[in-house]
Amino acid sequence: MREWRWWRRFGQPGAESAGHIALPTEDEIHLWQVDLDEIHAGHLAGASALSSSERGRARRFAFALHRTRYVAAKAWTRRVLAAYLRLEPDHVPLLAGEWGKPEVLARANPLGLQFNLSHSGPRALLAVVLRQGLLHIDADFAQS
Repeated sequence: MREWRWWRRFGQPGAESAGHIALPTEDEIHLWQVDLDEIHAGHLAGASALSSSERGRARRFAFALHRTRYVAAKAWTRRVLAAYLRLEPDHVPLLAGEWGKPEVLARANPLGLQFNLSHSGPRALLAVVLRQGLLHIDADFAQS
C-alpha cells in the first residue's frame, strides 16, 4: 500500500491568488477547503471567470443560494488551478472528461495536473495531484 503525504491549505479565502502555488510532488495531495458563503460575501468568487456553459448552468438553478454557491465553487476552483498553472482564472481551459468530470485541457496542462471538487452546503473541498489516475474526493456537510 502506498503512503501519501498530505499538504493542507486552510488559509484565508483569496490566498490562492496571492501568487503562484508550487505543484504537488508525486506523493502529495494538495487539499483545499473553503466556505462558499464567505468567499461569495467577500466578492472573491466572480462569475466573470466562469465559462459560458458554467454561467448557463448557474442561471438554471431555481434557488439563489444554490446558484451563488455553484458560482463561488466554480470560480474558486478556477482561481486555485490558475495559480498552479500560472494562468488567469478565465484562461483555465476546462472540459468534460470521459465520464463528464471536469479536467484541464492537455495543451494548458503539460504536467498532468488533476483535480476533483466536492461541495456540500457551504463547504467545498478541492484535491489537486500531479499524476495520472483516478482522483475522487467527497464532502458531506453535517449541521451541528
